[in-house]
Amino acid sequence: MPLSREKKTADFLAILTQPWFYFFIFTITSSVLAYIPFGLEIKIWVGLIGWGIPFGLGLLTFSRFKPQKYPLFSQETLPSIPGWLWLAVAMLALTVRLYILLNSHWFVPDEGLLAFISLELSKKWEWHFFFTTSQIPPLFFWVSALLFKVVNPSIFSIRLFSFLLSVFSPILSYFTARLFFSKSMSFLCLLFCSLTFWPLYSSRFCMYMQPLFILQIIAFLFLGLISNARLFQNPILKGLGLGLSTGVGFWLAIAWPLAALMIILALVFKLKYKILKASSFSIALWLPILLFLIPFIIFSIQQKNGEHIKFLLSFSTMDNVTKRISDGLSNWTALFWGCDRQNSYGPLWGGMLNPFASSLFFIGILELFRYRRLFFTRWILTAFFVFMIPGFITNTFNIFRSSLVLPLLWVICSCGAESLLAGLQFSKRIAWLASIFLVASTLDTVHLIKTYLPEEETNFSLAFDVLRQKERDKGPGLILLDLQPNTGNQTLAVAVYSFNAAQNLGLDPS
Repeated sequence: MPLSREKKTADFLAILTQPWFYFFIFTITSSVLAYIPFGLEIKIWVGLIGWGIPFGLGLLTFSRFKPQKYPLFSQETLPSIPGWLWLAVAMLALTVRLYILLNSHWFVPDEGLLAFISLELSKKWEWHFFFTTSQIPPLFFWVSALLFKVVNPSIFSIRLFSFLLSVFSPILSYFTARLFFSKSMSFLCLLFCSLTFWPLYSSRFCMYMQPLFILQIIAFLFLGLISNARLFQNPILKGLGLGLSTGVGFWLAIAWPLAALMIILALVFKLKYKILKASSFSIALWLPILLFLIPFIIFSIQQKNGEHIKFLLSFSTMDNVTKRISDGLSNWTALFWGCDRQNSYGPLWGGMLNPFASSLFFIGILELFRYRRLFFTRWILTAFFVFMIPGFITNTFNIFRSSLVLPLLWVICSCGAESLLAGLQFSKRIAWLASIFLVASTLDTVHLIKTYLPEEETNFSLAFDVLRQKERDKGPGLILLDLQPNTGNQTLAVAVYSFNAAQNLGLDPS
């Protein structure tokens, strides 16, 4: 007998509630959009049919699907994780980061300029608060200047700073995740932070992105300690830790006010004012925030901070509206499928997430949407889109304007992975997880290698090779870099500093 309409409808709805259904569709769609050079019109149709319609159906279906009593991210979806797997992840994460450290390319001009400013500060301190025409806050420069007092600037020593932060960040991320999630979910966050393309790619550049990620995780760490009254029961130290980490961010990145806003909203609405009523906690929390925020406001007024933001928000003519829209959307498509790369920053092969990770992200959105009545899931989804605002509203494309989303990106992807694994036999989940990550890591490795292919040599890199050979043959010398007219590119000045007696105060010019 033919199936009844009700039975067909029930079977169809059952399929729409299966994460594996979306995983295969999203993976195929993302692979096509990321790796096949179709024209824009074809890509729009592929995106609509392969992503837009299924994702819309998923939102409608999951909104009606009765959630479990406890969300997946609080459950143990993985069996006991063997010690060899922990060791394998640690060794792989360290090996890849060592490869990046020891095989770094020539600086990009931004790196050279930031390092040169820090180098000048290490020789003669000046209390500037905003640096460069981009009006970058001072913390990165101050920390780098202190570092240069300990070690001579060089290509290796500058990249070493990023390497150390990159090694530390997965460890800190795991212990922070344990305050909010199950051990299984935290392990998945560790995998994404350790072995995926974006954190590895960011470690190539010695700029503010790595310190920003670390600072976000530290702020989330104290937020987790505050929400968990059973751990570390000294409320004053908790408040002081969250206040310092939130306040310091104003001196690190111009996008930090968005992070501070979401941290404070989480603190106020999640805790329902219980701990905020304690005067000692409130003083410990708000005093360091104000101590950093008030000077930031004063110096912003004095030094006209915001001129660069006005430039990023400006429309030069109405003719560039289409480009502005394209640049804004590139900050979204760059995460998953690729973009119109306009500078030294961004994915070269597909998106910042490979097709497997992209699929897990969208499944994670559906999984979190199922528990949208929980404050925590609403906060994650809201914070993600709030952190995407800098990329959406500014002109030109730069993937690092979306750096604030990185911790939440791994959380959402991990939620998707848990949703996927929950549909498998418990004993086979580790094997499936290892298989998916093996293929995904291979794609990320190829992507990373493509970013390290030999680039066109510049006059500065060629000059450095000559000067380095001279230094090996005859020792340090006088390199008169003030005679070159390009003052915006200081990559050579930083690279040769360790053997340039004209700049290095530790060398004898005679």
